[in-house]
Amino acid sequence: MRFLAFATVVLFWGPLAGAQELPGIAVMDFESIGGDPHLGPGVAENLRTALIQTGQFKVIERAALQKVLEEQKLQITGLVDPQSAIKLGKLVGAKLIVVGSVVKFAEAYTLNVRFIDAETGVAIKAEKVQASSEAEIPRMIDRVVEMIVGIYPKGKPTVVPTPQKPSLPDAVVLARQQAESDVNKTMWMGAGCLLGLTGVILAYIIEPSPPTAALVGKPPEYTATYIRAYKEKAREIQAKYAFYGCLIGSAVTGCLYASALSSAGTQTYLHPVLRTR
Repeated sequence: MRFLAFATVVLFWGPLAGAQELPGIAVMDFESIGGDPHLGPGVAENLRTALIQTGQFKVIERAALQKVLEEQKLQITGLVDPQSAIKLGKLVGAKLIVVGSVVKFAEAYTLNVRFIDAETGVAIKAEKVQASSEAEIPRMIDRVVEMIVGIYPKGKPTVVPTPQKPSLPDAVVLARQQAESDVNKTMWMGAGCLLGLTGVILAYIIEPSPPTAALVGKPPEYTATYIRAYKEKAREIQAKYAFYGCLIGSAVTGCLYASALSSAGTQTYLHPVLRTR
């Protein structure tokens, strides 16, 4: 009888105990940039399903996550600061929080994903996964699952080295590169061409904001430096191309004006001749 009781405990309690040890993961809705606004949340939902299918994680359902976030007045999409990450992890029982964005440029897609340790609020890993078409998005999701499994093989966390504090010079370089990629140069050249000096002035005044996904898990000093460098570089590029457009517009206007004067002069010269006839 004792043997049967022991066997029953092993058979039924063992799997339950193992299930309780699975690390909890909260996947925030990904931000959509440059494409369908539903793309980011859709990719995040597919990622949740893929993680559940591995059987290695306790994935927090979106509805439960949404309820907690609403109670804490947080958004399910976008930036998660360290304090909010720690608080969210405790409330939903998550050890890892996944945040990111899906960027569409032309026909290509880029999935920027960051993994935040819910106990420290620090981003322990960040990756960029690219796809040349929408059909390759499932492959992107599989790649993210592989990354998470690498952090928690068989449900047990690996020893992740403490990330080095990001340097401020790196923030400036990365911010300028991001601004160079984000600014719509054609649009600002058109604004300068159509509006003239007004377009150039607008280019100096308007301050675009950097994508929030680039600042997840970053310290305040790094964030402030990144935002400042991004805005300065973006305004510089905007003004430069608006000025180019202004020059082009002025040149075209001058040519049209000269052509009109030439045409008017020709008509004035021919008018007396026609009148004598």
